[in-house]
Amino acid sequence: QAKLDMAKQFGATDVILTKPGEDVAKQLKKMTGGGPDYAFECVGVGALAETAYRAIRRGGKAIVVGVAKAADIAAIKPMTLVFEEKTLQGSYFGSCVPRIDFPRMLHLYMAGKLKLDELITHRYRIEEAPQAFAQAVKDRVAALMGRPQGTFAGEVTVEGDSVIVKREVDGGLETVKLALPAIVTTD
Repeated sequence: QAKLDMAKQFGATDVILTKPGEDVAKQLKKMTGGGPDYAFECVGVGALAETAYRAIRRGGKAIVVGVAKAADIAAIKPMTLVFEEKTLQGSYFGSCVPRIDFPRMLHLYMAGKLKLDELITHRYRIEEAPQAFAQAVKDRVAALMGRPQGTFAGEVTVEGDSVIVKREVDGGLETVKLALPAIVTTD
């Protein structure tokens, strides 16, 4: 239920809590009057990619974001590609261009228009990394993030393959250079 509540917090208008064995695609088709225009599989499970594809309406698009295990499969009926004009597409990092899109996302975050803090469920110090990964496996946490100390001074620039971020720390100004793409955690 907590994940459904979070989905609503991030803009979902409708959510479904299913039980094992229930046909989610059928429920989505009924709820939306024929299926959603878009369905995203973000977990990395072939059966869920298949469900997302089956759920979309005629002309809809199922987008696979989650990276499944190499041996995992998803079965679709090829004739639906033609007769229902459905699309099954993969997306790696949202098909973004890190040099352009990461600074944009950072600006949106700093302006309070991109919710990221609300996605953090646990915080760990770097020496607690083994416990963090164990917790992620145990709780199926989507992402583990550390929050940088200090506040952003609001200056973000791109130089070559790096993003330069200036932030205030302990009354002074610190400059952080991040190689693209980069995931940086500090605590």
